[in-house]
Amino acid sequence: MTPLSKTYRRAITSYLSLVEELVDEIRNILLKSGRGDGIFMQVRKVLSPEDTQEIQRLLEKIEDRLRILKKDLHLYPEVSLDASLISSRSAKVWEILCDLEVDRLKRYGPPPSDLAEYLDPKIKELISLIEEITTITQPEEDS
Repeated sequence: MTPLSKTYRRAITSYLSLVEELVDEIRNILLKSGRGDGIFMQVRKVLSPEDTQEIQRLLEKIEDRLRILKKDLHLYPEVSLDASLISSRSAKVWEILCDLEVDRLKRYGPPPSDLAEYLDPKIKELISLIEEITTITQPEEDS
């Protein structure tokens, strides 16, 4: 096979890393089903143990194929810094939380009269906690 340019390797790696991330998410859903529901999300187990095992087997095959592609195409893993990943996820959480402030919720119709008094301070507290995480993940500037 003809060697790939850096641009092609980078593009293919980016796409395949997204596939890998989604495969991991599927695996996590399989593992979580019926156990340890989240605060706002519950996973109801409807797959039989046999179906779960078959999906896990297929996920392993997908990962095997990804490893082959990596080797054959001479792809290198993207290196992500934990601080950068946490910072980008925190930014998304911040954006979602800002959309929960009552002034922005008004697009769904008039809010109950006491909702802002109750909800806004709690949302501001969550935003503050996310901002603390963002502060921790920012690189220190050289003096």
